[in-house]
Amino acid sequence: MDNKIDQKTQKALLEALSKAKEHSRQLQDKREQQLWKKIHIPVKLSDALNNLSKNELDKIRQNLGLKNLSSLKKGDLTGKLVNLIPVKFKDILNVLDLERYDMVKRMLKNAGLVMANNISVSKVESLMGYGIAFPGVHLSVVG
Repeated sequence: MDNKIDQKTQKALLEALSKAKEHSRQLQDKREQQLWKKIHIPVKLSDALNNLSKNELDKIRQNLGLKNLSSLKKGDLTGKLVNLIPVKFKDILNVLDLERYDMVKRMLKNAGLVMANNISVSKVESLMGYGIAFPGVHLSVVG
């Protein structure tokens, strides 16, 4: 059996791969635009949570192991999370890998702010998934 593919098939496969790569890049760009919302400093936990979608809030709820809250509407779930995230903070720290733990330490030392240089979207999303970090573009400092 011949393992070679003809040039027409090879060209079609390379084009499909290129289109898939471009589509993936577009999806990544779109996700980053959704993540990096304009924010005013300081940000209250309730405000940060209110800026999230119901699906994002549900992910936080699930990651924190909170039961019997899935039927709540977005506003009610936000209110519960505002109270429960601080209570679960120590538990959250215990499940983080060293890199994410160090990032949380940097945030705490810098009044909650960390420059996004060299921080991957996946790291940001993982901390966001626990309700302890919320990416944004800093607009102004409110005294």
